[in-house]
Amino acid sequence: MDDSRGKVLIGDANRGRASVLEEILEKDFQVEVSCVETYEEVEKQTSHSEWTALFIGDELPFTKNDKKKFPIKRFESLLGQYAGINLFRLVDRENTPPLKGVFKPLHLFVTSSLPSPKEHDRIISRIEQLTGLARRTSLPEIDFDDEDDSLLQAQLRSLGKNRRLEEGKMILRRLIADCLDCNKVTVTRLSQGRSGASVFRVRPENPNPPVEEFVLKLTDNRQLEKIKQEIRGHLEAEEILRPVKEYNRHIPILKPPRKSDEALKYVVNNEHWYAIHYDFLGGVRFGKFLDLETALTAGADELRNKTSGTPLALTTDDPARVRQWRREILNVILDWLCDHLYGGANRGPRDKIKRHSRKLWQFDDAADLKYQPHPPYYLSGNTKEEILRFLHSREAELGSRILPDWGSHPMTVRRFIEGHDRSRPRLFDQTPSVIISPVHGDLNANNVMLWLEERAPFLIDFPFFQKEGHALQDLAHLEVEIKFALMDRQADSPREFLKAYDHTHSQLLLWTRLEDHLRNAYWRDGDVDWPAQTFQENAKMCLELVQLVRSYAVSVQQQKSGGTTNDDFFAEYLPALFFYTIRAVSYESLSVFKRLLAVYSAGKLLASLDAP
Repeated sequence: MDDSRGKVLIGDANRGRASVLEEILEKDFQVEVSCVETYEEVEKQTSHSEWTALFIGDELPFTKNDKKKFPIKRFESLLGQYAGINLFRLVDRENTPPLKGVFKPLHLFVTSSLPSPKEHDRIISRIEQLTGLARRTSLPEIDFDDEDDSLLQAQLRSLGKNRRLEEGKMILRRLIADCLDCNKVTVTRLSQGRSGASVFRVRPENPNPPVEEFVLKLTDNRQLEKIKQEIRGHLEAEEILRPVKEYNRHIPILKPPRKSDEALKYVVNNEHWYAIHYDFLGGVRFGKFLDLETALTAGADELRNKTSGTPLALTTDDPARVRQWRREILNVILDWLCDHLYGGANRGPRDKIKRHSRKLWQFDDAADLKYQPHPPYYLSGNTKEEILRFLHSREAELGSRILPDWGSHPMTVRRFIEGHDRSRPRLFDQTPSVIISPVHGDLNANNVMLWLEERAPFLIDFPFFQKEGHALQDLAHLEVEIKFALMDRQADSPREFLKAYDHTHSQLLLWTRLEDHLRNAYWRDGDVDWPAQTFQENAKMCLELVQLVRSYAVSVQQQKSGGTTNDDFFAEYLPALFFYTIRAVSYESLSVFKRLLAVYSAGKLLASLDAP
């Protein structure tokens, strides 16, 4: 054949076997496939079409009503009617003996269930041998650094329609093959994005063209628009950071696949999955990485194992030193972000940092503004509905049962979401001057990984990247992450105090005390009026981490202003903090008590934003 395309007819009453063969022919050979379940239908199909090959099952019935089986006569009659037809026998045992008599068609053994990678490659080789068809791409063998990793297995299962592990592995192999030509790869799980995207580190052996390793990000067809925006964000981030010394040691460079549709340049797809890949920090073998969520929540044993032999190795399980280590990890990330994006304290891309007068809040639903820079900040109609749904739920009623200061916070938040004029804070009617710089735009704990060997972050997920966004938004987002997603999620938390982590209702009062402290001018102090009979250690660490984030936010905010006061800082920081806080109310992934905390915090912030 001149190319790998053609038409194949499968006649088989075994639907499982026919489905396996059909998928292999369509996905690996790019041929058009038709499937029928009776000999009568085979005859009709061969009477009016030319076929590259016919695969007919041994137990194919004559008609749906006539279940008699005469495989030898059927094969012989087909060959007699259509000279030169490429006809092959489908069997369900590898060592099936040949048919008796003169007619002995070649046979193909295909399992009725999803084949293993080894079986899949055997079937492909046999089809090539029988038919002369050429497979679209040679699929690489795939090894995993830790195949027993439960999160890795969950990601792989999620790729297949039937949530089978082997099916997910096959889709991953096909996507990798579409990105580059190689015989074997080793894959490591990097993260699971909040939107459902999976991110893998791929190390190929002897690839063509040469590349040592790359990152592969997968998302389903529901997120195709986000993939397009991620490509845009990557290219803009690359443009912004290109002048930065050793730029591609920190930010990945998007890579084109082997073949691509010009309409979706940089994108490959298989089944309902789409993928982009980019070089792994410039294509050098870099060693260990750690995502921010793991760094701030994992137990000491896991952290020692993951950081062993690196400059940021944790060598102790002493709680005080582990707490200090977590703070240092966050400090490394924040220092790099200020150096390369936001500036601050006489650092950063100063020519890209400026002040600009902007309206702070967009009150209309923001469906069409999803990827626009902030400010103005805005909420989509879906987010507003999810917030209102929680406020009207039975779970929201728990706030008044647990907190003596619950008061009117739910009503305040509800009226703001519903757009009552009197609920609009005074500050949101103003157009103040805010600090503008490049920002990541979605800096949650899963989108930041730390390169342990070089003490530098590795950022992923750029659909919300803004060349000219509010410089404080990433930092406000990190504060909300630390408080709502990570506080009291530390694996080493003592069981006698936090058996259910942040699902422990008695901690809610302690969290509100922390919020009250952070909302005041003395937020830099460490002396908090912690309530009795609560576990305080994680909250104290949370306070230290938030204070660290805010100290960097202050250094960014005071640029081009010659200094800042608490009032100046809060006037610019609180709108961003409120935006991420009120969105947390809608997050079903948070514990109900963290969502109650978000309602409490949003109500308090609205009062602060409305203060004269």
